[in-house]
Amino acid sequence: MASCQKNNNLTQKQELCSDDQKIEQQIIQFKNQLSDTKKSGEIVELDSAIWYINFTLNYTYTFPYIEYCDYYIDSAFVTMNIYDDVVTFIELGKTYCDIEDVLREHFFSIENTNKHIVNIFMEETDICENNTIEFKIVSEVGVYNTEKSTNVSNTDNPFGSTDWWSMGSGKCGIYSDYAGWDAEWDAAKKISKAVNTKLANHSFAYYFTDDTFFNLLPWTTSSIPNGLEYYLCPESCCLSSQNMNCYYHRMLELFDYYKPSGKSFHYVTIYASWDVGIKGDPFFDVNVLLYGIKHKRETAPVNPCLK
Repeated sequence: MASCQKNNNLTQKQELCSDDQKIEQQIIQFKNQLSDTKKSGEIVELDSAIWYINFTLNYTYTFPYIEYCDYYIDSAFVTMNIYDDVVTFIELGKTYCDIEDVLREHFFSIENTNKHIVNIFMEETDICENNTIEFKIVSEVGVYNTEKSTNVSNTDNPFGSTDWWSMGSGKCGIYSDYAGWDAEWDAAKKISKAVNTKLANHSFAYYFTDDTFFNLLPWTTSSIPNGLEYYLCPESCCLSSQNMNCYYHRMLELFDYYKPSGKSFHYVTIYASWDVGIKGDPFFDVNVLLYGIKHKRETAPVNPCLK
């Protein structure tokens, strides 16, 4: 994929642990091999091929959380030819380029200049009869606001007295006509931002792999200490400042409860959803917790460019 800028070294020299240093060297070597026609006849084991693609894409193109105000998720499918669980290097390079095309299409479909790819997830779906393997590629693009300050203070209770927000539609209640708020924000985005500011303030010196997702629905019946309210329209779509802070603290509790061993918190997204068929209620909220293995890198990520 052509990029708008070359990969520049980060401003401050990064001290990489031996594992991250080894991974970075493998990624750089792999990228060099992709452009070396002499390597096209070599073969790679399937597991190694998947590792190289997944790590190289996230290393090259993903920007960790930087106070994104909105997220856009898309998925697509690509196939790769295999032969007895091995892949030729020329086929590996072709698949890598196919995935880059998928990322490029998603990235440029979003009509906003302030955006980065946040996460790339590669999942094996099936092996077909004609010696091909199919992958589902999930990419998430984050949009950030550079014109207005929407910072949430990193305090025990980040929401003040005027923070009455509705899930999906901005200010509400006694502050529904309040001047000065950004129309693009709602309760879900505000709470997501507060949690991420507290837990996921990563720099571009990091990237994530081996992601683990937890989709939390409000009617979870297990004994977890979620305490997430089941907000219903029309009475309870509007969250008072007290409810906003309560929701925020419950999300912090869930972060600790679900955290897998050996993984770091990546970010959370919360969004409102409407479905009359679910429990007979038109509104519910969904919380997506994302964890991954956190790596340091010496080279800054880049955005994709049009061919």
